[in-house]
Amino acid sequence: MVGGHVLGGGAGIFALPSSGGSGFYPAGHWVPAQQSMIQVYPRPDTETSTNARHRWAYYDGTNPIQYSIPIGVSFGAYPFVYTLQSGPAGMSIGQIYGSSNYGIITWTPTGSVSGATVQVLVTDQQLNTLTITWTVSTSSSTSHFIFVNSSAGSDSNAGTFALPFQTLSKAFGATFAATANAGAIVYLRNGTYTPPGYTDNDINVSHALFEMNTTTKPIALIGYPGETATLTMTGCMGAVGNNGADLFWQNLNPNGGNASEGNMRVVWMTGITGINRMTFDSISWTNATTGSDGSDNASMFHSGNGAGSLRQYLFLHACSESGRTSGTPGNNYAGCDLYAWQYALVQGFVTTPAGSVDGNIYFKGDEADSEMRECFTQQTNGGTACSVGFEQNLDPQRCLVRHNRCIMNAGGLYLGHDPPVNAFGVLWAVRNSVIGVYNALYANSGGGPYVFDSNFAQFSNTSICFPTGSFVQTDGLNQAIASGGLDSSTCLLIGASRTNYLGTVGAEIA
Repeated sequence: MVGGHVLGGGAGIFALPSSGGSGFYPAGHWVPAQQSMIQVYPRPDTETSTNARHRWAYYDGTNPIQYSIPIGVSFGAYPFVYTLQSGPAGMSIGQIYGSSNYGIITWTPTGSVSGATVQVLVTDQQLNTLTITWTVSTSSSTSHFIFVNSSAGSDSNAGTFALPFQTLSKAFGATFAATANAGAIVYLRNGTYTPPGYTDNDINVSHALFEMNTTTKPIALIGYPGETATLTMTGCMGAVGNNGADLFWQNLNPNGGNASEGNMRVVWMTGITGINRMTFDSISWTNATTGSDGSDNASMFHSGNGAGSLRQYLFLHACSESGRTSGTPGNNYAGCDLYAWQYALVQGFVTTPAGSVDGNIYFKGDEADSEMRECFTQQTNGGTACSVGFEQNLDPQRCLVRHNRCIMNAGGLYLGHDPPVNAFGVLWAVRNSVIGVYNALYANSGGGPYVFDSNFAQFSNTSICFPTGSFVQTDGLNQAIASGGLDSSTCLLIGASRTNYLGTVGAEIA
């Protein structure tokens, strides 16, 4: 057994929970914590900008707008139970796995609030706790909130709820050098929007980039609740340089891509120390594209090499990519390929690419203390899914991949995918379901260990479903079957495998 695996514990991510309503599960249905819980989002007030999205809710006495904040916690013994210990009247959170708005704070203010304390207690299956605290205030001032309506707005308006702007260029400025609505939270009403392509950006002058700077431009971009805000990506891609701290995107629908862009990304993260604490929630990229090159890294979210430094606190929550066009293989990725993050959490990412890609959802290089959880990937060619590892300056350390479902025509879920510069740290694959194989390509090169705990695999050659090597650890609960154990379209357990293993082996928690 690995890591003191308790024969019991875990909650349903793809089925209703069987915890009897308490949120806690019996022995045999969860795996003990690999390390203590980490607070990814929101971070404490002492760290964040006074304009950070989670610290402000809109209230004008007439037009209610729901405030929605996903709680990002990594590691610990999952699933968690969330308890709202304090907050303004009417605020709530989905408490147990399977409940509505699980792990998400929701609130529609009914009165003015100033500096109210919000406190959430997070309890894992081993009864370890983490308390997350921040303050929230209400406002309707344009210093805090800007509204844009592509069909009913005008750029000669004031940008208020009643008199919205019409274009993103008005909200963010026509040039990168321009200061425009610094620190404001921008709401996009139902409609289609063209991001401004700044040619004076300070990242790469050969690209037109919608570069965000949270010190001189808005700090948050949100699709109005219950409406669809589409971002047309054919002219440029989003980017963050060295001034993107506390950037927040939510409920947005990027569409398409720049056909002339060699490495198309919805958001390209290039800075290091200036872009800590970024959150992307419910971002759905349709008609995704690889671009024209394939020799670099095309993906929905891409962060570059940190040259030995690590960015901190990235939360990708409930994002998706679909309809990716065929493109040049090579280093094209679906979902995200992330370099140089510490304390990153990728949760609930769905990729269903149609074209050729090398990987789906990848901690590429220099990751540390990071987790990917509850993701679903489907790929028609070879490559990797929900994988970790690439030679860089620091090599991945203490990365956890758990409760993911991956459907691969070839390839599978890999730990230590490329040779290390020095030695990979411990990497965990826990409670995943894969149509394909598990592997640790450099299991005999030192470092690690590479830990495989309670996974399920379906592949015609079961002898290679799980790796072996002097630095591989398995717990004896991993299961492999040649066929008929996982549904070919959902990767959920079926037949005898469902009867025998549901809730104890594989991605589903029950």
